[in-house]
Amino acid sequence: VGVQQARSRAHKSTLAPKFQETFGFLLDAAAETGEIAADGTLSVMLWSHDFLTPDASLGIAEVPLSDVPRGATIDRWFDLGGVKRGKVHLRIARRILTSPQ
Repeated sequence: VGVQQARSRAHKSTLAPKFQETFGFLLDAAAETGEIAADGTLSVMLWSHDFLTPDASLGIAEVPLSDVPRGATIDRWFDLGGVKRGKVHLRIARRILTSPQ
């Protein structure tokens, strides 16, 4: 999201990894309060990690933040771009963070 990045751990010796990882990204406060459109994109890039050959792209899923309503969670499969075929399952929750008072 924007310039923010996160990286999962690599899974060895599997063609069907299950990551079960959670990452958090801070969005522009103006977008969260509805003062401006939340038109950013969450990009999820998948790579094959092999010790014998260079990393190869398995595709990219692009999720417009406008598709994830504030306070909601979406849980579905996304098509991968940049490859002939492929999908990735994502659960995306969009929450407004508040500071303790």
